[in-house]
Amino acid sequence: MVLRYLLLSGLIFGGVWAACFVNKDCGKCIQDKESFFDVFGCRWCPLTRSCHAFGSVKNSCADKHQVTEDNEKTCDSVEEPPVTLPYDPYMAQILAKWCSLSYVQPELKDEDSIKSVVASQIGSSYRVLEYIYSNCSLLLNSGDCASVVGISDTGDHLVVAFRGTFYPEQWVEQIVGSLTGMEDFAIGGEVLRYNGHAHEQMYPCVKSIVQEQLNKNPNLRVSITGHSLGGSHATLTASHLIFDGVVAQSKLDLYTFGAPRVGDRDFADAFDRIVANSWRVTIKKDPYPQVVPHKLLTVFFAFHSKREVFYDTTDQTTPTSSYRICLGNEDKSCLRDEPLCLSDACRFQHGNYLVPDLPRYIDPMISTGTAAPTASRGQCKIYVLSS
Repeated sequence: MVLRYLLLSGLIFGGVWAACFVNKDCGKCIQDKESFFDVFGCRWCPLTRSCHAFGSVKNSCADKHQVTEDNEKTCDSVEEPPVTLPYDPYMAQILAKWCSLSYVQPELKDEDSIKSVVASQIGSSYRVLEYIYSNCSLLLNSGDCASVVGISDTGDHLVVAFRGTFYPEQWVEQIVGSLTGMEDFAIGGEVLRYNGHAHEQMYPCVKSIVQEQLNKNPNLRVSITGHSLGGSHATLTASHLIFDGVVAQSKLDLYTFGAPRVGDRDFADAFDRIVANSWRVTIKKDPYPQVVPHKLLTVFFAFHSKREVFYDTTDQTTPTSSYRICLGNEDKSCLRDEPLCLSDACRFQHGNYLVPDLPRYIDPMISTGTAAPTASRGQCKIYVLSS
């Protein structure tokens, strides 16, 4: 009798899950009542853009994220803002070069040489405004976080590029800070503790220079970018600038390269409602976007943002390389289901984003010599390049 009951229950709930799962858009998911099994109710998960039955173990969404026929949310309310700046692989390459420039140490380099390399590699119509440094150590004296800020000569395009992990001690802090808890973030949800702390140190300084440039040109387009850990900084900064009303949603675009997961599913949900023009670029076998786990001991832990641009290759990518765009937060059609590989070959992939060996691409081109003068911007140390 017990076996018969379990078998019948399995058939019923198996039918429920199957009946719900076939619905591929929100409206059909919550309204389709033609199946007998749908009396149990289907629910739409906007984080994965998928339909699930009540009690499904495959549903990543918490109750407050889900759309059902009976709750207050509607399908329209969970749709993200429309993208106004589509993914541009040529712009991605330019921003990858800015990311490489963020790894340069201006205190060791000749100011004129930096300007010359920017002109030859990025374009004579761009110049560096300043490098921004802030002590973002959480536990150890692990070194500064850094970004480089550049602008077009016409004053209509501002770029903020964040540096990735630069010192070995930062790896220790990131691991400890990633696995020992989260903290609340301004736009909603929680972010990994190290990310939140580092953002608190850098954001006021970056916000200050962005506001300065917008005061000069209110129609300024702002590109935020970052590689690796710098992608985490870029993600938080982009969403915070829009949330604070500093930059209009339609005037900001975000490109990250090999960025790890930043926060929990509430943060991912809030982020996707705020940042319309977001492109999270990944490449096959790069382990770093996966090192912060999606689940810890079967409990959902951290979520990526939507709109992943996945290069399914182990070769150096270029603007003409083929790619595919996955719309879900944790889309199995892109990097999500790649086995985590920590070999030297896989870790080498982390530098294969649109320029050869991204962290070290620009640095050898710049000669040592007379460094840019130092100053301060709020709590941050800056190196200011002359016009």
